[in-house]
Amino acid sequence: MITLRPRRATAAALSLAAVLTTTAAAPAQAPARPAAPAPAACPVQYDDKAEAAADRRVDLGRITPDPSWRTTCGTLYRADGRGPSVVFEEGFRPRDVVNGQYDLEKYVLVNQPSPYVSTTYDHDLFKKWKSAFNYYVDAPGGVDVNKTIGDTHKYADQQEVAFPGGIARRYIVGVCPVDKATKTEIMSDCESNPHYKPWH
Repeated sequence: MITLRPRRATAAALSLAAVLTTTAAAPAQAPARPAAPAPAACPVQYDDKAEAAADRRVDLGRITPDPSWRTTCGTLYRADGRGPSVVFEEGFRPRDVVNGQYDLEKYVLVNQPSPYVSTTYDHDLFKKWKSAFNYYVDAPGGVDVNKTIGDTHKYADQQEVAFPGGIARRYIVGVCPVDKATKTEIMSDCESNPHYKPWH
């Protein structure tokens, strides 16, 4: 066990560094180019659609409308006010898996207690919020909101992936604090999650 801990910490640090390098290396404005092909499905798929859940009491059968499950495995993001000392220990827990709003469209249009935790495909969405941290998430599944309820609703530009049951801590790669004045990540203060376990 003692010999595995440094390896896990090194793997988590390297994983966050790789994610940050590719994100930071992207040009601010890329020249126009033809549309890229849709991302390929992740080579690892779980039969359990709640594999990533922090709260396993979630009832996937109650989700309406019929969810369009995400099958890719690229990095997702979540802006949040809680620091890594909390999130790296607890993961992202939903507000209410028992009595919360399972109707995805109603949840999206009116933020309310629900079994979902929101993430996004959009790295820069944190710039629209006043959150102190931008978390990097590498989790299987999740419900692609726009593919489920359509992309004409008023929040479609958020490119949301909702996780029923939240996200267990082992699927959170790391975090970067946000400078609220400049709306940028403080790259020198980013942290890797010691509990992160690569799965694909």
